[in-house]
Amino acid sequence: MKKLVLETTSPFQGLAELVAYDEGLFAKEGIEIEWADRDEAGVKTVDTSLTDVKGADPFGSHGTLLEQGKADMYNACEWGNYCRAGATSVGSRQIGRRAIVTYAAIVVRPDSPVYTPQQLAGRTVGVPFYAGTHYLALHLLEGFLPRDKINVCRAPNGSRNRFNLMMKGDLEATTLTEPYITLAEKKGCRIICSAFYHGTEVASDRVDADTYRAFNRAVREAVRRINANKAAYMHYFIEY
Repeated sequence: MKKLVLETTSPFQGLAELVAYDEGLFAKEGIEIEWADRDEAGVKTVDTSLTDVKGADPFGSHGTLLEQGKADMYNACEWGNYCRAGATSVGSRQIGRRAIVTYAAIVVRPDSPVYTPQQLAGRTVGVPFYAGTHYLALHLLEGFLPRDKINVCRAPNGSRNRFNLMMKGDLEATTLTEPYITLAEKKGCRIICSAFYHGTEVASDRVDADTYRAFNRAVREAVRRINANKAAYMHYFIEY
């Protein structure tokens, strides 16, 4: 049986992999999966002075363990992974798109004066640099604002961290993924704009073509099961 070490993932970006693991679909394909626990929080504080991504580490969350030789593969947003694959010191490469299409939104507190994207002109939006919602925020806001009116700053990885900081008042606005978009709405927050984005898988040279085919067969079966009964898998988000 081929052993693969994967960096840990979250339901909003890796539900199919979690289901394939829990339901024995990887094992059925001859793959033994071991999870390497990455620090999802990564950067844990807001840095409103850091507004240029060039001053940030592309491996602040995803890819750190693979670069250290402690993992064979990870999934993260497609845009960020172009940067990580370009900055790799171990020859990692993007090998395919991940199964899930992620949904994210720019959100403000209930007491915010912001109701439209145009009202974010000159206001600070906290984003996790090199993550999907960083790039998505730029794509979304560029439809409404000139670039010099778009202000982003480095905020923690992990939606739970950004949500908590926004609710404390440390961030005017921030990007969230599920289940924290739903939680934010329950707390009275407003979604200002939202969209979907792709992710990819990045692997070391230990992941050959046959192994990746087997990996994807297991993931496709997990996707089939999820789509056939979505309610049965909601507990992943609730528990998360």
